[in-house]
Amino acid sequence: MNATLTLAIGMVRSWVALYTFGLPGEPRSARCLEMASDVWEQRQFAALRREGPGETALQVLARLLCGVPADLTWRIETQLSTPTRSVNVNDSWVMRGLFVLALAVAIAPAALGIAVMSGYESEFNSTTERALTGLLGVVVSVAILSGLILSTRRPVLGIGLVALGAITISVMLHWAAVIIAPIGAALVFLAFWRARGTGWPRGAGTA
Repeated sequence: MNATLTLAIGMVRSWVALYTFGLPGEPRSARCLEMASDVWEQRQFAALRREGPGETALQVLARLLCGVPADLTWRIETQLSTPTRSVNVNDSWVMRGLFVLALAVAIAPAALGIAVMSGYESEFNSTTERALTGLLGVVVSVAILSGLILSTRRPVLGIGLVALGAITISVMLHWAAVIIAPIGAALVFLAFWRARGTGWPRGAGTA
């Protein structure tokens, strides 16, 4: 399998693992199986169309990005129907909406990374440079996504991951730091606010 497609599928699996984290085994396993089936069907369809692996990778990523709101809605609905809750029932819908938006924004560096590795960004001529830059974009997204989700359970680790990811992407895209830095600061603040909602630092939820 092409490395770019492998990475895109790996991102989908990582995302499913993240947004199902903390759920009981049955709904989590069912969601993972559903994802695996969707990816398999898309790869089979791409093979029938003789589609290039780079194009397939971008389509997998596009489906991932477009599916984030539905995935998080499913998570909230499933969480509220089980005894264990990582999303507080008392959270306002505004806060939940901001959380969903933040997760969608956090995937942007990975989208850029996939585009770079697929050769859609002409600024990078070296294959090694494209690979390293693309991989860093994926790592940044994983860090921010993990931090946002972990912020209510392990606040110090969660906030730290979001801050590290925000700083890294600001340095990577320094020419756009005027726009990226405030967005990064907003993500860090949201992670902090979610942590405060658990009673941290006085309550439970330490790193």
